[in-house]
Amino acid sequence: MVHFFEFRRIGFVLFCTFLAASAGCSGPDRPPIAAASGTVTLDGVPVEGATISFVPADGGRPGSGFTDAQGRYTITTFETNDGAKVGEHQVAVIKISGDGAFMPGGADGSPQSDEMSLSEIPAPDSESSGKKAPKIDYLVPQKYGSAVTSGLRVTVPEEGSDQLNLTLSSS
Repeated sequence: MVHFFEFRRIGFVLFCTFLAASAGCSGPDRPPIAAASGTVTLDGVPVEGATISFVPADGGRPGSGFTDAQGRYTITTFETNDGAKVGEHQVAVIKISGDGAFMPGGADGSPQSDEMSLSEIPAPDSESSGKKAPKIDYLVPQKYGSAVTSGLRVTVPEEGSDQLNLTLSSS
């Protein structure tokens, strides 16, 4: 049984783990990183406020970014807007709202990303607590919330790219 406050605590622990991993990821052991950006559209309309995650197909540290009002995103892996690991990636796109849409925030209030997809976070157990489970509205279809189920793949070239566009469909 996971209550809403435990759900928030899990998010906080994941955020702290993300920060700790970030602090230890510098130096010559980094894989090649290249600029990685593009746009996200859903049924032809730019998606604002979505979290994008690039998960390297051959393993390694994922990169993430957030879309602006035009649906544009830039991936960060080690340092702000540095890009993603060169090579193929599975991609997740998450945009949710509602009482259950908690994601740990950064110092500036922006959402943070980590390796756990939304589908792996346990939902609060409303039956045993007698409380209604917090509502989550998927503003981007739920299948895109996991790099494994999204069907989205991109290849980051050595020279980088600003054309890693993601075209989503609500059907």
